Amino acid sequence: MRAGKNPIDVDIILDLDPEVKEVPLIKEDFSRVVINLCNNAFDAMRSKMYQVQSTKYEVEVGKDIDYLPKLKVITSLEKGQVLIAVQDNGPGIPDEIKDKILQPFFTTKKGTEGTGLG
Repeated sequence: MRAGKNPIDVDIILDLDPEVKEVPLIKEDFSRVVINLCNNAFDAMRSKMYQVQSTKYEVEVGKDIDYLPKLKVITSLEKGQVLIAVQDNGPGIPDEIKDKILQPFFTTKKGTEGTGLG
């Protein structure tokens, strides 16, 4: 995410279960899902970073409100199934759209930025 037009440094933490071995899947499709999830997380963390930077000037001198974007990917093996969790420390999902996020092609992005496939 440092190479794009709005670069951001993200601390990426991998918590991968060593018990998870090869999983039969369609590599390209699975990769697209993970990339979309991560891109959405990066976008959210970028927006939070800009919010923190803009309010930082309004905070009392001596208070540190630095924000360090973090993305964590966790895998685990439970009852013969592989579970994958992707967590970020962005602003979170607003309550008013939580019921829509699993609708196909739903996006909060403007214009042609989003496809709703994340």
